[in-house]
Amino acid sequence: MKRNETQRLVIILLLATGLLGSALLFSRSSSQGGFATPGECVEAYGEALKAGDVDKYLNCLGEPARGQVAGRAESLRRDAAGLVAWVQIGEPRVEESVASVEVDEVRKDATRRTRFRLEHSSHGWLIVDIEPVKEAPAPIRHGTHVSEAPESGGKP
Repeated sequence: MKRNETQRLVIILLLATGLLGSALLFSRSSSQGGFATPGECVEAYGEALKAGDVDKYLNCLGEPARGQVAGRAESLRRDAAGLVAWVQIGEPRVEESVASVEVDEVRKDATRRTRFRLEHSSHGWLIVDIEPVKEAPAPIRHGTHVSEAPESGGKP
């Protein structure tokens, strides 16, 4: 009987150790927030912005960008208000361990062009700098019915 109890105890300890190790590995990998490509990182950033998910938003950022936006959750939520679409412009420009990606943030009243600078590290691609937004008024306000849009000069 003692032999069976010892075997059960060993099995339970092995299972608990395995579960604990798996949980630790999972929590470390998800907290590092690395991404395989610059485009994947910027897309995840846009999705987090639209969802107002501060943790996912911060997981896309490396230093110094992370330090600059940490503690500005309300600003994140305000920035997300009115965001209709998130469109990457062209392919990311990659040179060794540095990349840049341009994105148009389409809003109801304007389109903002933003350039992201990313760096590759042992944690994958992360955004390290966000250039100031360049805003251009939308030629036709988002949500305008097609019948209300101005006519184009030429017909096909």
